[in-house]
Amino acid sequence: MFTAVFIALFQATAGPAATPAAPETPAAVEAPAQPEAAQAQDPRHQRRCRIMTYSGSRLGTRVCSTPAEDEMMQREAQDTLHKLQRPQPTSGQ
Repeated sequence: MFTAVFIALFQATAGPAATPAAPETPAAVEAPAQPEAAQAQDPRHQRRCRIMTYSGSRLGTRVCSTPAEDEMMQREAQDTLHKLQRPQPTSGQ
């Protein structure tokens, strides 16, 4: 799990060219109720696939997601990074 968070955080800081990898378990994303034809034409609902190579592996994994899912994963990675960097209270004197 730590490796997946580290990879997502690294990719989130890399910029728009590198999008965060989707987790192995599919994330449930609520889509607004729109007709199928309207969703197909909307670029925010079009799935795009890419090959992601993880640290320590030569083999790539095919990851498919929509731009909205990519943004959600990036936000989650940034939130996790901020939580990890936040100073922890000490309980002792």
